[in-house]
Amino acid sequence: MKRLITTFSIFAISVPASAAVPVDLPQAIEMALANNPDVRIAAEQVAVSEALLEQSKAAFRPQIGVQSSYTRTNMPMQAFGAILNQSAFHPEIDFNSPGEVDNLNVTGSVRYRLYNGGQSKAGVEASKEVRDATGYQAEAVRRQIAFAVERAWHQIMQAREMAASQASAVAAMEGNLRVAELQYDAGKFLKTEVLNLEVQLARAMENKLQADSQVQLACEALFNLLGAPGVEQCQWPEQLPDPAILPDAEPASGERPEILAAKSALAAAEHNLNRVKGGHLPTVDAFASLQYDQGFEMDAGGDSWMAGVVLNLPIYDAGVTRSRVKEAEAHVRAARERLRKAELGIGLEVRSARIAWRNARETLVVTDKIVEQAEESANLSRQRFETGVILSSELIDVENRLTEARMRRALAITQMQIAWADLKRALGTSR
Repeated sequence: MKRLITTFSIFAISVPASAAVPVDLPQAIEMALANNPDVRIAAEQVAVSEALLEQSKAAFRPQIGVQSSYTRTNMPMQAFGAILNQSAFHPEIDFNSPGEVDNLNVTGSVRYRLYNGGQSKAGVEASKEVRDATGYQAEAVRRQIAFAVERAWHQIMQAREMAASQASAVAAMEGNLRVAELQYDAGKFLKTEVLNLEVQLARAMENKLQADSQVQLACEALFNLLGAPGVEQCQWPEQLPDPAILPDAEPASGERPEILAAKSALAAAEHNLNRVKGGHLPTVDAFASLQYDQGFEMDAGGDSWMAGVVLNLPIYDAGVTRSRVKEAEAHVRAARERLRKAELGIGLEVRSARIAWRNARETLVVTDKIVEQAEESANLSRQRFETGVILSSELIDVENRLTEARMRRALAITQMQIAWADLKRALGTSR
């Protein structure tokens, strides 16, 4: 995803020495993609799906095992069987009472499924699609976090500009108050004019304190996204970036990972349906085993082997497979509707993002003119106030309008930056 407004360094932040401090927006996004818990959780989910895929592939590999046991018995059947396996039979042995016999058995076995109605293949294909869907979902999380960081970054800039506007209001009120005090001392102003400006200065100082706290809160929100400890102090550039360098054309459209994830989920559901349908078909297994029996009572040992093929033909399973097929078919229908829902939702996101971006561009043009007019009006009003032509109440109204205009312009710039970032996200433009 391309990013705008990244050519300037944004802050020097006081954080613990162990925390890596980003100095521009790309570094902040990279830090979030490395440390944000949601990104890490998504990565682990991908690892889980990879492990499940490996488990499904095991159906195409033989199952090999070794087992060992030691027994001691005087039961005629078991004892006589052990004697035969040990190759220790002789005519003097009483079939009905062979005595105590011990046996140490070691058996190695191999089993391989030759045919199961395509269940194994369908299971592997389903697992591959689940793996792909999980990967697309992880990419969607990464893009959401990247957008959240970009939005938080610009909101910090907005909060800082808001605080600067309030600081300008405080400075303006302090200057106006000095003028009023001089005029009052000269007998040209009433005490009321001084008191009005003192009250307004107190309000402006209160607004500045609140704006400063908003800067800190915005900074904390960003560092929470970065997966970093809280910050103690933020220092910012002198001003917002020049709106002239903001984009004036829409980015190219890409394919959203959410859509790709929904498509893979649908494919996985279809493969799973095929797997379940294979339950109606027979299974064929090949097996072989080699065993060695050692008897210490008879002081003899012998080996033997066995190999064969097993056919399992399902006749009646009380409707279990049929109900599983119905369940799988319902999952396919649900997955198809989730894909349609994702396509509808993303289409709405794109249209909404385009509207928001165009509205933000137009709003920025309007607020530029408002600020220009408010600054000119404030300068004229201050001059008239110095000469006693207007009262403090009129000047306060003019100063408030200027502060509001500056704040609206800062908000408009931020909204356009965020709208641009959201439009890129909605269109599926990669970072």
